[in-house]
Amino acid sequence: MPKLIILEGPDCCGKTTLARDLVTKLRAAYLHNTYIEKFSKTVWDYRFNRPYEMLDTPAQYDSSVYCPYVFLYHEELLRQAFLNLELNRHVVMDRCWLSELVYTTCLRKVSDELLLPWINKLTNQLTTRIIDGEHIDYSFVFCLSEKGREIHEAQRDEAHPYTSEQWDDLYKSYQSLALAMSPRNRCFTYDLDDSDNAYDLVKQLI
Repeated sequence: MPKLIILEGPDCCGKTTLARDLVTKLRAAYLHNTYIEKFSKTVWDYRFNRPYEMLDTPAQYDSSVYCPYVFLYHEELLRQAFLNLELNRHVVMDRCWLSELVYTTCLRKVSDELLLPWINKLTNQLTTRIIDGEHIDYSFVFCLSEKGREIHEAQRDEAHPYTSEQWDDLYKSYQSLALAMSPRNRCFTYDLDDSDNAYDLVKQLI
């Protein structure tokens, strides 16, 4: 049964680097959140055409438009993942809908209650999908490294305009998610600071 590996974590914590290793070793398909040709322009423009300081209150953030687009966007990501799994190909997904929950609540100051119904629908699609008579073999990998804060500070740009203090909030939120999900045995943690950790992790996932 092919595997679906979902990488999560704040910016600059080694997700893309780990993804390259996994894609190479598993000969896997690679899906990167924030780019789907069919939906990305609409969703990306709506999410990021305005600076973060304009999105500090729920009143300024139109969740009635944003949430349905988020659902369509990630549903398309899942559809592409399922298609590859049906072709017996491993899939590495660089971020999923969990990041929408983290970034929206931390940076855009929107209550998680607005997104949770959509998040739950997507999670349900993942956990209930049957391929060749079996449930999907999936794992979440949380890339968490305190070194990421320094890297982010040095590399801040228009795509990552938030402060180091906001990065800390993102890190803590991902850390809490990882702790909450770890008892399910489908959750792993990757530390960019530990080079041996990457190889051990790859072995576990394979």
